[in-house]
Amino acid sequence: MHVTKILFIDVCRNLAIRSALLFCLWVAFTLGTAEAAIFACPTATGEIAYQDRPCVKQAQTVVPSTTDDAKDTGSAYPLGIHPSWFIPPTYAPQPAYCDRLGCECATMARNFHRGLEAAVADALFLEATWHRYAEQVIRMETDPPIGLARLELQAELSDSACEIQMSQLTLKNYASQAVNNIERNAELAERRGHTDYDQCDGSNELVCADVEAYSLNERVQLDLRTLRTPRNIFVADIE
Repeated sequence: MHVTKILFIDVCRNLAIRSALLFCLWVAFTLGTAEAAIFACPTATGEIAYQDRPCVKQAQTVVPSTTDDAKDTGSAYPLGIHPSWFIPPTYAPQPAYCDRLGCECATMARNFHRGLEAAVADALFLEATWHRYAEQVIRMETDPPIGLARLELQAELSDSACEIQMSQLTLKNYASQAVNNIERNAELAERRGHTDYDQCDGSNELVCADVEAYSLNERVQLDLRTLRTPRNIFVADIE
């Protein structure tokens, strides 16, 4: 009985030592793996930041190709819009956030109180926003002002960058649905023969609504033609 007890104690001691060694090896492996894990995370300015923890997913996840021959790959580039129009502006203060009620970016906001169709039509006017931003970037990088003038230019750059981002995200999220509705309303107006502003004299709300819908679709189609062409055809390549 005494011998059996001694053998039992020896077995337990050996098991305890083995368990402790296994635990230590597991801790060492875990720590070594954690130290070796490096995450490359995109920032709001389009650069890469390296950190030891997983990347935080941004609200705006447009990561387009910078090549002119990039193809439309789905929801990131709706309606055949060229990917170059979705490149994030370098001087963006922070990402934009949009839902069906509007967008926010830094101190700026857009309200979609006129509906998604109007919001998308405004966002399609992206060429003009990029032009304004490009002019400001050229001023900042070629002949930067000093003092208060520099602060004012930096604020203008941030605002323009936010305008671009809000338009990009609005188009990415809502353009396909909204443009389909715009085209359908224009087709109905054309079938009714309501396509000329002279027909809208205020006596018939339906006629005026049809004329507005038809005119809106014409503007949207013109802007889409522009955005289906690489951005550098219209705007200086500043990025």
